[in-house]
Amino acid sequence: MNKQLVVQKYFDKLRELRDSAIADVGAYKKASNEAPGAMESHSDTSKFQFDLMSSKIAEKVSEFDKLLKYKFDDDVEPESVVGVGSLIQIRENDKTIYHLIAPKGGGGVGLLVEDTVIAAVSTRHWVTLCLARESAM
Repeated sequence: MNKQLVVQKYFDKLRELRDSAIADVGAYKKASNEAPGAMESHSDTSKFQFDLMSSKIAEKVSEFDKLLKYKFDDDVEPESVVGVGSLIQIRENDKTIYHLIAPKGGGGVGLLVEDTVIAAVSTRHWVTLCLARESAM
């Protein structure tokens, strides 16, 4: 498995998710602007809810921006210490599962690379925590 290709696909997916989130922020801001205000007789809480959703998604965009600036360590080899940027393989019962270790907050992204599904998991994911515990023993 080509690690550079996996990392490239990971960043492509993050950009795609970021662009989608930016569009969502715009949609929620527009909905908020069009919702009736508190001074209108038919007002409800939708204006507040749309503003809240817009700000939460804007925070996610900021997180994507930070992740997109992250530089993976190209020196991490498959047989060395597991860290951010490692592409790991777990084999069980003639089946191989791939995980890309992503920085904190960068997990939960599924990738399809060369017809292989790869899950990006953050440093707080149980797989990463188990590997860290095993390497400390």
